[in-house]
Amino acid sequence: MRHSIRSLWLAWAAALLLGASPATAGDPGPFDDALPDVASAPQRMEVPIERVAGSITVIGRQEIERRQWRTLPEVLRNVPGLHVVQAGGPGKQTSVFMRGTESNHTLVLLDGIEISDPSTPSNSFDYSHLLMDNIERIEILRGPQSTLYGSEAIGGVIQIVTRKGRGTPRVAAWAEAGSFSTTHVTASAHGTSGPANYSLSFSDLHTRGTTALSDRLGGSERDGYDNQTFSARLGLAPTDSTELNLIGRFIDDDNDLDTSADDPDSNGSTRQLFLGAEGRLKLLNG
Repeated sequence: MRHSIRSLWLAWAAALLLGASPATAGDPGPFDDALPDVASAPQRMEVPIERVAGSITVIGRQEIERRQWRTLPEVLRNVPGLHVVQAGGPGKQTSVFMRGTESNHTLVLLDGIEISDPSTPSNSFDYSHLLMDNIERIEILRGPQSTLYGSEAIGGVIQIVTRKGRGTPRVAAWAEAGSFSTTHVTASAHGTSGPANYSLSFSDLHTRGTTALSDRLGGSERDGYDNQTFSARLGLAPTDSTELNLIGRFIDDDNDLDTSADDPDSNGSTRQLFLGAEGRLKLLNG
């Protein structure tokens, strides 16, 4: 009798587990929802992810929108193998360390354009000013890639790919507001017209911010941040085997800083313009 009751309990528990298993298996992991199936960082051209031998994480547009990530540091904090260090709130200096290497050992590309800043002492990239508007996917390729990209890629490569216009032309706009007097407004236009495609986006991010300096040192004021970003990707495909693309992104930001007790009201501004053009010709069956 005791054995039959125990068997009944085991059968009931197994039924519960089997009934719950679809929901458990369906819970999305870190980046399991609608993963992109191609990546361009490993070979400088789009290849299926299953053919990439290295350790790679690809984060698509759907995942970015679902998790409501607004800046690049927010995305990279959730990637395994990366250590993100940010000196304060939005807009403050942000560095990424990959697999124990220095911040200047990770090469950052925007549609194939090297965007690391050679004017900084470490020749590294400040990730804090890059907003996620008009971004199609982010590829994080971990491990040495110097044979393809040179000495700047000892730790790995982060490739940021701009959205490509597809389908019926459409215009979208949205706005949001939150704590610390934060507002974010975006307007965009995407689509195709004959052989041409376009993707345009303008974003305005403003926040009153917080202070990194203690009240004892006179840091009662807020350290605000303003970022205006315009992004464009224009493409032309006159034939099935020919494609021309023009990529541009302009970032204009103003940043209040707490550099020391002697100057708690210091501030800075940055103007960044990234431009690139490419031509693609597919031969020998691609």
